[in-house]
Amino acid sequence: MASLKSFVGKGAYEGYDTFQDKVPFDLFVNAQSQRTTIAHTATGDSTTTYDGHIAWKAADKMAQVIPLTGRRVGRR
Repeated sequence: MASLKSFVGKGAYEGYDTFQDKVPFDLFVNAQSQRTTIAHTATGDSTTTYDGHIAWKAADKMAQVIPLTGRRVGRR
């Protein structure tokens, strides 16, 4: 596992934004704490991206990308 530098996965996602329907889901992970998830919903792709410091979300054919903020636990 220590030599693993990236990971790509495909599966299914079910949640409030899919109205409990299972939809295709993609996961992309980089060893530098970078990750992107994409849920392919009926109303458009729901994408969340984290670059190791900051996260963004774009969903349902929105024209705007929204930065996600919050308190980092264990860091100041």
